[in-house]
Amino acid sequence: MYKRQCKYYPDFKFIIAGVKHVGEETYNKIITKKNCNVEVIYNRTYDIISSSKLSIVTSGTATLETALLNTPQIVCYKSSNLNILLAKFFVKVKFISLVNLVCNKEVIKELIQNDVNELNLKNEINSIINGKSEKIKKDYLILNRLIGSHGVSKKVASHIFKN
Repeated sequence: MYKRQCKYYPDFKFIIAGVKHVGEETYNKIITKKNCNVEVIYNRTYDIISSSKLSIVTSGTATLETALLNTPQIVCYKSSNLNILLAKFFVKVKFISLVNLVCNKEVIKELIQNDVNELNLKNEINSIINGKSEKIKKDYLILNRLIGSHGVSKKVASHIFKN
């Protein structure tokens, strides 16, 4: 899915922040596509994110970390239909990303399940490149004020639990 975006942005360099627990063969499947400027860099996740125009992030603490590094992002999340069904049944939240949960509004676009597709991803990348990044960064300032710097984990957990 993500490697198909290369054709739309030939002047961009795509970097995957590699992690050691994911096998090298997984990354090789992504970067072997011809005419695609993709590189895997290990152990420099924060450097990569903070120097990027935007990031494509899976849900979890990575969305909050990306926001704190002030990098616009798109959340893409796919799971089994059973997992999604169970999550919808047991977990009653409006959003999947910590950024949106804490701000209680859509700050960053969440593409979930079938919404994770080539066209939606391309449209959201274009939106960020063409100006949406400034709005996202303004909302990140609100996020920073909401979580503060002391006791961030407790504040985020408490906010999610209350809402």
